Amino acid sequence: MSSNNADDSEEPEQVDGEPAFFLRQIRSRVALPRIQDIPLRPPRGSGSENTYILTIGRHSENDIVVYHKDFEILTSKHHGFLSIYQNEVTLFDSGSTNGTKVNDVSVQGEQGVKLKVGDKILFGGPEHLSNKFNIFHFVFTDQPRAPPPQPRPRPATAMNAQQAALVTEDLTCPVCMECLLIPHAMGCGHVMCGDCACRALEMSRSVNFNKNRCPTCRADFHHSEHPSPCLALRTFIENHIEPYMEQDELAIRAERKEMWRNREDYVKRVKEAEEARRRQAEEEAQALAQAPAPVPEVVIVE
Repeated sequence: MSSNNADDSEEPEQVDGEPAFFLRQIRSRVALPRIQDIPLRPPRGSGSENTYILTIGRHSENDIVVYHKDFEILTSKHHGFLSIYQNEVTLFDSGSTNGTKVNDVSVQGEQGVKLKVGDKILFGGPEHLSNKFNIFHFVFTDQPRAPPPQPRPRPATAMNAQQAALVTEDLTCPVCMECLLIPHAMGCGHVMCGDCACRALEMSRSVNFNKNRCPTCRADFHHSEHPSPCLALRTFIENHIEPYMEQDELAIRAERKEMWRNREDYVKRVKEAEEARRRQAEEEAQALAQAPAPVPEVVIVE
């Protein structure tokens, strides 16, 4: 995900006294290299009295490029555009294949939709795609992203940096090869990051006839067995390992943790919907069983 007029190292600037607006990506389960805010501001020296256009699409010639190799069929080459005049930002769809939505309402016609702070924008299809989130999901905001979290003060009993580095070698996830994040144990006992474990099992079920298979030892276990969270190990890593990590690594870990929280919310909603459907089916079956049997009509033929 990228923007041709976005600078990775600088905060967006204000032009002619106008506030800078942003399209901020809502977290997804796809691990992007870096999730950046996309600043919406006129070119230098353009002046606040002019209307300017930012094009949006899959092709690299657009001002805002919405593209990922795993989701390239979702967005069109020229998907839409933003018209910005003073403090008003209007979103238009350029007849894209899978459409554009603002707050779950499709953008249609030539008038477009005037964006308000807090509006959720979705490019290229529904929010949920089988077992994935649509990564082209943004929120319109006027606030820059908060700085990355500062490392917490080390406890009095914390190990030193050299000891933490040695321990980290034994706490490496076998999937992403990074220090364990929200560690979970598989049915066979191998431990990996929570999101890595879920992705590994999803891939395993798709190619191994709905079987869960550990990516480390290839052991099979029942599809109803889910990875178990290792709470003590997670606490140890957060208290004794993370204080020695660099700021960039901490920022990436914070983004992955937020992706995990979004995934847990999604799974909870799916389970609640399944439970509601199950209860409804049971109630319908019970009502059908209690209904009086129809009396057959007897016809006497003389």
